[in-house]
Amino acid sequence: MGLFAKLKAWWRARPTTTTPPAAVPVTSRQQPTPAPEPPTGVPLPPATGTPATNVHVTVYFYVRDHTRDLRPPLQLSGHTGAPLPLVPPVIEGFALAEVVGFTTTFPVANQSIFCLYRPCVAAPVLVYHRDTHGRLLTPPVILAGALHAHFIPTPLAELADHLMTPPLAGRFTTVTQTRTLRYDLDPLVPSQAPEAAYVELLAAKAAYAQPDLTAPLATPLPAGSYWRVFALARDQDGTVWLNIGGSQWLTAAQTRPQAHDPFRLPPAPLRLPDAAFAYTMTPTTRQATVTATVSQWTAPYGTVEPGPVSAGTLVQLTHTAIASNGSRWVRLASGLYIQAEYLD
Repeated sequence: MGLFAKLKAWWRARPTTTTPPAAVPVTSRQQPTPAPEPPTGVPLPPATGTPATNVHVTVYFYVRDHTRDLRPPLQLSGHTGAPLPLVPPVIEGFALAEVVGFTTTFPVANQSIFCLYRPCVAAPVLVYHRDTHGRLLTPPVILAGALHAHFIPTPLAELADHLMTPPLAGRFTTVTQTRTLRYDLDPLVPSQAPEAAYVELLAAKAAYAQPDLTAPLATPLPAGSYWRVFALARDQDGTVWLNIGGSQWLTAAQTRPQAHDPFRLPPAPLRLPDAAFAYTMTPTTRQATVTATVSQWTAPYGTVEPGPVSAGTLVQLTHTAIASNGSRWVRLASGLYIQAEYLD
């Protein structure tokens, strides 16, 4: 047979044989179905399937961009169209970032909802410990914790009995918070001092900015000095504190009360120097009105008499006087003098 005859015979139609499909092995154990993956930026397709009167909704709680479960899935069941009671829970250390597939009512078929959280750092809480005067008793304490975690400020152990109100609990948030715990360390009973009360220091004494006996002022007060008392106060242990002006307090120990300051001289009466001015008198008979309250004198530049003449008073004049320095005076019917410039 030639070559061309062999090729022709090879290309002739041959019967077609069909190979049966490979049999799928059947196992006696059912493989577990893996948990569904959260969608990656692609919205879920609408629920499809045969409507049912009772559907199941599975809620997954994932870390965003991860498949780690934050808590076991939540299974919800209800009738189609009924309200879906889903409130994303608060999880410590995480903030809710997105809810995929959220619906307010049960769908017509089974569906999954994904609550995606992101890690979030909580802001600190600053705790201040102050006394009743507002002074800081210790450096501020910084509380740190997971977001949404509860906290309760802890009082100072050595001053816990002096705490005025119990500390309030709170939760860590994304905003810095402050808490102030106040301690009643030196409760004072105030009292008013007499109008003119002084104390003599029998020994050198320290003064304090506040009645606390903890931080004396730099300069002590010398013995034998006298000080005006403006206010009194008494603390719980019976110590009497004296306020001697401003932020200066001292204890009443080693002091002697005085009704007045012995070093303060009594006020001296005002006396004008004797005037050496001569003056000439001219009789007159007329009336005039005083334009301003003016003092009365026994003579021009003499002694000032008590009881000035009020403005608007009508006075009777008997003489006019001109002093050698050029000043003009008038003599009233009472015999006293006033300056003429205060008459109309």
